[in-house]
Amino acid sequence: MLRRLLADIDAEAKAVQNSAFEFVVRVYDDHSDEAPTMEGYYHATLVRRPIHGGKHLFWQQMNRLLRDARRNRTWSRLLVLPDDVRLSPGFFARLEAAWRAIPSHAKILLNPLMDARGPVAHWNAIDPVFVDRGPGLYRVGWNDGCWYAERRLVERFQKFRPPSGRRWRRPYVSSGVGDQLSRWAIASGFTLWQVADSLLWHGTHPSQMHKMP
Repeated sequence: MLRRLLADIDAEAKAVQNSAFEFVVRVYDDHSDEAPTMEGYYHATLVRRPIHGGKHLFWQQMNRLLRDARRNRTWSRLLVLPDDVRLSPGFFARLEAAWRAIPSHAKILLNPLMDARGPVAHWNAIDPVFVDRGPGLYRVGWNDGCWYAERRLVERFQKFRPPSGRRWRRPYVSSGVGDQLSRWAIASGFTLWQVADSLLWHGTHPSQMHKMP
């Protein structure tokens, strides 16, 4: 699945390479059984963990991502994607247009994925509100780890904390990363957003990170 996503990024990046977009692609690998190859893909580099952490240590992986982004001063937008999605045609231009259409100076991130759950309330008790701007947007109260943001996010949100050990008593619980980020954003007075029409395609395959019965 990662190779298909990298191929999509490669194709979509080349489609806008003469515009204002410039790309740096980093793949954060959780010590998979076989290290993925970056050869042939658009400026992609591999950051590989020395051990497999899974969802129990996913917060560490995300802290590495935030730290790397904070140290690099050359970028203005940060896109975080899981490896099991595909990009829609014209993805990058449509994503930036959606970001610019958000009617809020307090915006902190935009989710480019609308999955089968549709617009729902989650973690924070905030019902989604449709805003008829640009491509159509929802102001929401949560995010689950797929997002587009400016530097303000990595400058204001310092790090994820390890979940309580009690969390893992529930066999099908998620990593807790999206929960933490969502609660922090709302408590800090920021706004979270989601596209009305998905710019990503997830397919019907089961999640490897958050396996369900």
